[in-house]
Amino acid sequence: MAAPQHLPPGTLIAGKYELEGLLGEGGMGAVYQATNLAIGRRVAIKILHAAVADREDVRRRFEMEAKAAAVISHPGIVDVLDMGQTDEGEPFIVMEHLEGMTLRSLNKEFKGLTPEQSVGVMLPVLDALAAAHRAGVIHRDVKPANIFVCAKPQVVKLLDFGVSRFGASSGLTNTGTAVGTPRYMAPEQVLGESDLGPEADLYSVGAVLYSLLSGRLPHGSGSDMALLARTLHDTPAALASITTGLPPALCDLVDSLLLKDRAKRPKDATAVKEALKQCVPATDLGVLYNAAIRTARASALAPTPSRSSTAMPSAHSSAAGTRRTTSSSPPRASSGTSNCSTWPRARSASSGACRTTALTRRRARRRPSRRATSANSSRCIWSSACRRIPSPTSSASPSAS
Repeated sequence: MAAPQHLPPGTLIAGKYELEGLLGEGGMGAVYQATNLAIGRRVAIKILHAAVADREDVRRRFEMEAKAAAVISHPGIVDVLDMGQTDEGEPFIVMEHLEGMTLRSLNKEFKGLTPEQSVGVMLPVLDALAAAHRAGVIHRDVKPANIFVCAKPQVVKLLDFGVSRFGASSGLTNTGTAVGTPRYMAPEQVLGESDLGPEADLYSVGAVLYSLLSGRLPHGSGSDMALLARTLHDTPAALASITTGLPPALCDLVDSLLLKDRAKRPKDATAVKEALKQCVPATDLGVLYNAAIRTARASALAPTPSRSSTAMPSAHSSAAGTRRTTSSSPPRASSGTSNCSTWPRARSASSGACRTTALTRRRARRRPSRRATSANSSRCIWSSACRRIPSPTSSASPSAS
């Protein structure tokens, strides 16, 4: 497949959305920052790559992401504002523009969150999941990279419903096909069962909490196939056995979310939220929001090559940020990380955040035209697939979250 080509700044989409630059991309699509010229609102536009735009299954999943947001209609879900096709026939979705950091990035920045912060950030996620489940939507890809701590407004949002399932079946995934992220998938999801319920998403919530509270993934690290096998056959070590100082009730609740038998797992996101609130005192997430604000202020858009230029490297996963695997062909191994180093920024090795240095600021002043396309922008991560264009001098490293 030929490398995807990017739309340059100034491109007009649907006669009213003017692109300002590339926010990130994946194997199936790219996300651009844009402005709705009719009302002056900044938005994010996800556009499918031309190479996959003709695939019916990809287009239907793309449409499903927009439909999920409309059906759920919850402040903890990214709002989809519009959808359509470019002049070349490539489908696009217009979403609200977010400024802040993913939970994955925050966990790296702080080198681990406190139990109060870990639980506090998951409470609004459970609220969003409860709304989704009431609407008959199963997310199927709850993970730190899909949990976004917004700087403005100060809210936590659940991202990426691109592989979600409506009702008993979406009609897009064959039985026996696993869809999701191996580190956080429930056993029934690994098996590709067609009747996934809320307990599958709550297993993923348990896996996220387990990793935040212990610094370890429930089934360790390794290749995707190894993780899938351990998810099916092994029981994670009890949380209390690998960490100290946590309330016993919290450990028991997280362990119950990770039970292999789906019938024994909690099935109500609201009930899990209330149980978590009983385990750990409420905490102010101001420290996390402040970190998200600092990152939003320090970040900038990636330079966008024209359609005739050589495309930058893309992520290993689809625009939905997940990998689709079957038992007959092992999935490609991935570190599960995303890169956020783009010109004119330098990456801080200790924090994982993007910081503008004096050197790059001087270079920016000598390049007014490039700087103009990057100014007044923010970091906006919609999925692990829409990762930043890597810097030749820095790279991301695997994280337990």
